[in-house]
Amino acid sequence: MVSRFMSSDSESSEVDPHELVALPNLWPTRLLTLSLVTLCAWVCFDTADRFDGYLDNTKQLHVQRIVVHGVRNLDKDAVIEASEIELGAKLLDIKTERSTQLVVKMPWVKSARVAVQHPDLVEIYVKERQPAALVNNDGQLVVIDSSGQLIEPATTQVDTELPIVNGIDIHLLGSGNLAELETKTRKQCRVRAARPALAASGRNKIERREAQEQYLLHRRQLLAKCRSSRRQLRDLRDQVEQEHALLTRALKLIADWNQTPLRNRFSVGELHINPALGFTIFRLEDGAEVRIGWDDGDRLPRRLDQLAQLLHHVERKSLQLRYARLDDRFAPRRVVYDARGVGRAALVDRIHPAGPAAPRAPRSQNRDKMKPSPKSTKTRRR
Repeated sequence: MVSRFMSSDSESSEVDPHELVALPNLWPTRLLTLSLVTLCAWVCFDTADRFDGYLDNTKQLHVQRIVVHGVRNLDKDAVIEASEIELGAKLLDIKTERSTQLVVKMPWVKSARVAVQHPDLVEIYVKERQPAALVNNDGQLVVIDSSGQLIEPATTQVDTELPIVNGIDIHLLGSGNLAELETKTRKQCRVRAARPALAASGRNKIERREAQEQYLLHRRQLLAKCRSSRRQLRDLRDQVEQEHALLTRALKLIADWNQTPLRNRFSVGELHINPALGFTIFRLEDGAEVRIGWDDGDRLPRRLDQLAQLLHHVERKSLQLRYARLDDRFAPRRVVYDARGVGRAALVDRIHPAGPAAPRAPRSQNRDKMKPSPKSTKTRRR
């Protein structure tokens, strides 16, 4: 019987000897290839080591200059220090992405880019946040940009003519409280109470029932704490969203105001936010108060037109505006204002209609209206 793996003698005798091919010996070729690869690797490492030593001994491909572009409110040395790029460092060792991320973490920086220019220059391009207003934080002013992002406490370098926004809880705008509550909620809602081994040997039914009741009670307490933390987190998020929405509307009102001709006649010094009354603006020069109300729909353009007419009316009479109310919901065309004469202490209280005034009736008609009727005279005679 012939095995599957071994051929019989008859089959081997039938093979033609001319068909047999001798396999080449590949060991010399393999040894030669391995030697060449080893030699090339040694040459490459030796060359790199010598080139590295050459770079260390010379000043080529080393940082000799660091230039910062686009900086106005920031200090250039602070930007260079934040990027962690030092003079004399190798250009090949500088990680531009990491340096860019470090620069972007600065409060004033909106975006940044770090570029390496051979042979010895590093350039840092910075786009700063544009300050839009100042927010009152318990007597300390904090600079914010047009998106409502908190930058830093105001210093003497910041423009003092920026409007001040009051009525915003700046503690809610900071992400510290929200992040802390999110971490606390995540920990409390992570139920890790392992179920006890109820089927342990040596325990009777009463002990297993008590262990199960304790486990269920502990789990119920954890779920109650989790629901309470989630409720607090939801309420805090709603408050943060409301404050951020109010601040966004206030900044939009200031931006729209500055794009109108009223900017030169009534520059915004302060903006008060009242949840019930809306927005109140105070003039920078003399503190004149103007109640705008809420800027819903087309109210803001109409009220700005009313204020322009009022300022023209007051200036034409050589008066100085002290107070104006433009948010009368029952009579939208009515403007109530107070003005004082220049050099006088007289107070003028008037109601100035926005638009053409109604024509007055002649005096003759008024006298006719005042005359008593014939019936009334007869009754008097009687």
